[in-house]
Amino acid sequence: MRALLFAGAMLAALPAAGQTLDRDLIEAMTGQWMILPADGRPGCVIDLGQVSIGPGTAATPSAACKLMIPPLAKVAGWTMQDGDTLLIDAKGAVQMRFMEDETTLLRSPDLKAPRYYMIRRIAGYDHVPPATELKRVWRIAQNGKRPCQITLGPIAPARGGVSGAVTASAACGAGSVPAKLTRWSRDDLNLLLSGPNDVLLVFSPAGKASYRATDGKWTLTR
Repeated sequence: MRALLFAGAMLAALPAAGQTLDRDLIEAMTGQWMILPADGRPGCVIDLGQVSIGPGTAATPSAACKLMIPPLAKVAGWTMQDGDTLLIDAKGAVQMRFMEDETTLLRSPDLKAPRYYMIRRIAGYDHVPPATELKRVWRIAQNGKRPCQITLGPIAPARGGVSGAVTASAACGAGSVPAKLTRWSRDDLNLLLSGPNDVLLVFSPAGKASYRATDGKWTLTR
């Protein structure tokens, strides 16, 4: 997501609608992205390019995108306007609009009730796992140390989404960070593990059935 963070930092300097985007911004956004349905259906890859197509810059959805996500069927390019990332057809008509929140996560059609997310492609990560898929045994490890097992347990309704209990195996060791974790929840694509006294680990997707803590110090794998 570094390129997206860079792009986000430049949004304040975006030109008015209809003017050419800054070359550095185009280069920051170039590459493979994933469009992920928020409901857990499989996502697909779209390639954002640098070649001008008139109303914007070239974009190429995969064949799967055109079948799986109907709004992408006519997409031929991308551009930005008022801080939003727009996927457009060859004539410039907007097919999908992605808004950016304070974490730089792109959501469509709005921030409060997104139906789709747009992220840099992560190898092996092809859908937003539902809570039922996350409820299982995981291996948690701090960099350079042996992993131990934690269990994300039964889910109960909670404000803002779902929350469940966390239990750590004896191998984690009494007093360790994993042993202090008591609750888990999901925030968009992130997995949050928390405990008393402000213990909190925030994990972002790193691949198929794997997450990495946003501080870079922990991993979570199946």
